Amino acid sequence: MTTNLPSDFYFMDEARIVAAHDILIAQDPELKSHAELINRCLEFIDWLLRLENHQDSEHLALLRLGVRCFNSCGAALRLLRCGHWQPTILIIRDLYETQFLLDLLARDTTKLKAWLTLSAKERNKQFKAVSIRQDLDTRDGFNDKKRAERYKMLSTYGAHATPEGFDIISPNGITNIGPYPDQKMLKSTIEELAMVTAHAAATISPLVEPIDQYGWNRKLAFIESLEVWRKRFLNHGSDKSD
Repeated sequence: MTTNLPSDFYFMDEARIVAAHDILIAQDPELKSHAELINRCLEFIDWLLRLENHQDSEHLALLRLGVRCFNSCGAALRLLRCGHWQPTILIIRDLYETQFLLDLLARDTTKLKAWLTLSAKERNKQFKAVSIRQDLDTRDGFNDKKRAERYKMLSTYGAHATPEGFDIISPNGITNIGPYPDQKMLKSTIEELAMVTAHAAATISPLVEPIDQYGWNRKLAFIESLEVWRKRFLNHGSDKSD
């Protein structure tokens, strides 16, 4: 079926930028490892969530937060390949925020019940992003506030309109209108996306039990591959603060 749309119908066509970035990823072993990790996480989360063996409405809510993580990751990956840097950073922050919330609610059923049943006003009051980060830091024994630092950085450069954020659209003081190819931005955003996607996959993984031995083997193989990536690029095991 043809659309009968002219070749120049869309004002923006990022095909050339995508091609340039894909070449950079293919030629750089570290960038390629990050891209492979992101795709492996997406494939794993997609497979796991489609098993659909939720236990109750509360468990289903956790899985739906997992779906939101999956969707945000896919969107951020596409945007960074297209050279839309500010929206990429915005969605990466959203992915962190959702992963933090999912992590907290998966650990604490009392908070999960509250999050589902409180009025919107009370929910917004009790589950502020800063409160969730502080709660997780306390539970994990983290004092370095890395969650807060990362959230602030992503807010400054991608989520909020700030003078500092002009650096994203004006590299070297030269303002770009629309998407543009950039090796430095590609590296920083794909690294950040790989990190948060790995955290999201690790958070979602315990929520669903495979139904057969093949599933358990697949899950174990994924977890092992995740640890290999973490040890290579993060220099520690399962520390969720970074």
